[in-house]
Amino acid sequence: ARGRGLLSAPEREGAALPPREVTAPREGGQGAAATGFLKFDVLPPDAAVYLDHEFLGRADELRRLHGAIAVATGMHRIEAVRPGYRSHVEMVSVDAGPRAAEVRIQMERENP
Repeated sequence: ARGRGLLSAPEREGAALPPREVTAPREGGQGAAATGFLKFDVLPPDAAVYLDHEFLGRADELRRLHGAIAVATGMHRIEAVRPGYRSHVEMVSVDAGPRAAEVRIQMERENP
């Protein structure tokens, strides 16, 4: 078939591509990664929120989520930024299980 030459090497060899790892393995190497949850309440609503230096979304988008975001257990760096406001950084500990760790941030305006 036309276009067959455009397949990646694993597809050409018939191998399945490995799944993308999203969470870190548990300490002690016990197989599957432990998962916990984060729920956000950040003001102002148009602040950009970062999780471990990766853009997660705008504060208002995160607030509208029904439920919480699944993340690997352990410590996570949360940062909220918006022009005209002081950036806010905090570390949050996430435990395994269904109960979400809540992140509440009210950013302060910068002095003119």
